[in-house]
Amino acid sequence: MMDLINLYVYEVTRRLPEKMQDDIALELKSTIHDMLPDGGYNEKDVKQVLETLGNPATLASRYKDSPSHLIGSPFYESYLSVLKITLPIALTVALLSLIAAEIVSYDSQESFIGVLLAISGKVIRTAIEVAIQTFFWITITFIVIERTVSSDKLPDTPFGRKWTPEHLKETAVIPKKRAISRWEVFFGLLWTAIWATVYFKASHLIAIYMFGEKEGFRQTIPLFNEEILRSYWPFIVLLIGVEVALSIYKWLARQWTNKLAVANLLSNLLFLGVLCLVITNDALFSTDAMAFMSDSLNNHADRIVQWAKLTLIITFVVITGLDSFEGFRKANKGIDLNKKLDVSKL
Repeated sequence: MMDLINLYVYEVTRRLPEKMQDDIALELKSTIHDMLPDGGYNEKDVKQVLETLGNPATLASRYKDSPSHLIGSPFYESYLSVLKITLPIALTVALLSLIAAEIVSYDSQESFIGVLLAISGKVIRTAIEVAIQTFFWITITFIVIERTVSSDKLPDTPFGRKWTPEHLKETAVIPKKRAISRWEVFFGLLWTAIWATVYFKASHLIAIYMFGEKEGFRQTIPLFNEEILRSYWPFIVLLIGVEVALSIYKWLARQWTNKLAVANLLSNLLFLGVLCLVITNDALFSTDAMAFMSDSLNNHADRIVQWAKLTLIITFVVITGLDSFEGFRKANKGIDLNKKLDVSKL
């Protein structure tokens, strides 16, 4: 019975700003106990009180300073969830498509600074347009659903179903210390997209640039050997697939677990393995770039390149090591809510 009360309080308070959660949890618990019969009560009494209080999402909206009215409370939580998931994905796809198109059409004769400024302007315009379009169509869709379908007649799905205390038993209580935010998933996908784009377009992006009075910055010598980079494409595609699958796994799991931490560790090990495989290839840098650096660095180019490779490997060993350790640390944080559920501490 106490589990039902605690779960109900958790479902209400998790939708509120963190600074309000403790006070509202105490107030709500007190209200529920005041509504229960004196001299003892059973599970049926608890369910009756909770049903009287109503859907936790609706009750939470009443505690907020700015309640939502555009989308009604039975659908509002689902509306926000769809918006939070769809908007970052739409922005990522649109911006990466734009950047990839600009990279492919890049003319090395153009001013590098001018190209960057042009791309920045297009990125801002595209982001605004995509955000407006996504928000508009999702909002319109939910407005139509709310005004044409009764929540009582909807199938038993998260979208607008009639709430009963029985739904509390389906609640997955996630401690804040183990929770995975949507932004964490979004930035994981963004990181994968950025390094993959840079890798496949390295010969166009990473080069030795010269500055001319008339031309400004212009690309003169590609730094990497494009044939060598392309020869590793099966490993790169495998790594991209693993990282995307890991991000999806995080999104579905919503919290760090030991299984997820192990998967994150294996992904990091694969990343390091592919990085070492590519970077230790002696023919990675183009012969023209090596010749230019030898002339500029008094024939010390080989030593400096080896030092740079070693530094890069050590840097990513430290970064991936910390990331893997953090995954296991988060997975083992928090209380075991299956044994003890105390919403006021969540």
